[in-house]
Amino acid sequence: MTELIIGICSAVGAVGGLELIKYLLNLKTNKRKEEVEADSLEFSVLKDTVKFLQEQLHEQVQQDADKEKRFVEQTQRLRKVQDDNYQLLKDKSKLELELQTYRCVVKKCPNREPKNGY
Repeated sequence: MTELIIGICSAVGAVGGLELIKYLLNLKTNKRKEEVEADSLEFSVLKDTVKFLQEQLHEQVQQDADKEKRFVEQTQRLRKVQDDNYQLLKDKSKLELELQTYRCVVKKCPNREPKNGY
């Protein structure tokens, strides 16, 4: 029996018994190292994701600012056109009022101003 135990021990020693003992003793340490490596990899992925999302947000804010600028420009243009239109409407009303004061409603009136065939 002792020969059997000695034979097993010599086989284990020849195969790498010292490494097996080291592995069994450092099992917790190796597990912690693997967890740290996994956490580091996950953190790296999260960091890259956050960086990508920040770039997307920055681009979206820039696009929104450009849209706001175009909106302001179009609003200013619209107000200018409306002001011009209002001024033309006032001028037309004034001219029509002046025309009513000079227009003769009697056909073929000799005192008509301006003189025309109407």
